[in-house]
Amino acid sequence: MRRAIQILVSFSPLYIAVILVFLSHKYPLLDYVLVIVFVLGIVWLFYNLQKFRKTFQNIVEGQNIPQTLADFPVYVTNYEEYRVVRKRVESFVKAVEDGQDAELKLAENDINCLRTKGVTPNKSGSNALSMPEYYEIKGNEIYENAANFMPFNSDCYESSKSKIIFITDDGALLESKLVIQKNYKPVDQEQHIPIPKPLVQSKLLDCIFRLDKTLEWQESMGLVLSKLSAVEVIEEKLVLKVQSLHTQEEA
Repeated sequence: MRRAIQILVSFSPLYIAVILVFLSHKYPLLDYVLVIVFVLGIVWLFYNLQKFRKTFQNIVEGQNIPQTLADFPVYVTNYEEYRVVRKRVESFVKAVEDGQDAELKLAENDINCLRTKGVTPNKSGSNALSMPEYYEIKGNEIYENAANFMPFNSDCYESSKSKIIFITDDGALLESKLVIQKNYKPVDQEQHIPIPKPLVQSKLLDCIFRLDKTLEWQESMGLVLSKLSAVEVIEEKLVLKVQSLHTQEEA
């Protein structure tokens, strides 16, 4: 929402010009104001296009990378590490499909390896325009770091850090995010009220379980998300649990 508002505000000169066009029919003197606004709008547009072109070129060439992007953390990994972690996730999914009790423990490195599928993110080239999220586990809490390309920001990027919280509401397991930083600076907590969402909308769980794009795997992923009985951080690891129907009946 905030990003949309920023983009709308960035085009405010255009809105003003449109309003003046309508008013100029009633107030002829506004024609002069309209000319000034039009000239300023052209200058503003030219300046921003030039800034965007230069920033994009720098990113592609790996030169003068915006500071927000330069400071963004990335996890150095390889496909062999991804293969090992993926196999653990597949075993967990298989156990859930077979109706068994299952537990999956993932460290911070495991999650970031799954997010990038064993490929170390590059801060140069066109891929840098869409940086993968970086996850941290500290003090038994999990955080999501994101860097988004924003053409109208001062350095064309905006970073954020959010604390991910899992709660149970009326028997349903939900995820909410509390934004705690913007561009590496603390934010007013009252302006960022977390809104609980179903697990199917969780970026974190999506990067863990979306191992393939096939319809069959999509169904397996949906089954796991519907069966999760607990998602918590214990001893610096994200722990996901599924209880079989038999275990639930015994409890």
